[in-house]
Amino acid sequence: MGDKYYAYEKFSSAVRHLATTDERWSERLRGAYRHVSPLGAADMPPSALADYRRLIVRMTWAESKGEGTLPATLALISDREARAIASLFDDVLACLAHAIFDAQRSGEGWGAHH
Repeated sequence: MGDKYYAYEKFSSAVRHLATTDERWSERLRGAYRHVSPLGAADMPPSALADYRRLIVRMTWAESKGEGTLPATLALISDREARAIASLFDDVLACLAHAIFDAQRSGEGWGAHH
């Protein structure tokens, strides 16, 4: 398993970006994705994995014609769909927070993940 603390940091930045920018929703998602793009499924604790995979699938489902699946998807989605996808960032963040709380409650020392 990867580093849930690092994943939490990245998703916190993404959620903050979504909440504090006033760009079009597709551009907000592009920015939020930049924050989490270094992460992979191996970085997620089991409790966050399903939501993480759901987020990635919903952001990259469109077929690329050379521009990449993320830009292709963002070009096709509505603002309503973009807002729904944005809520998945928050869902993953909540799962990561709970995983950290559970680890701390189980006696994992802060910094023991390094």
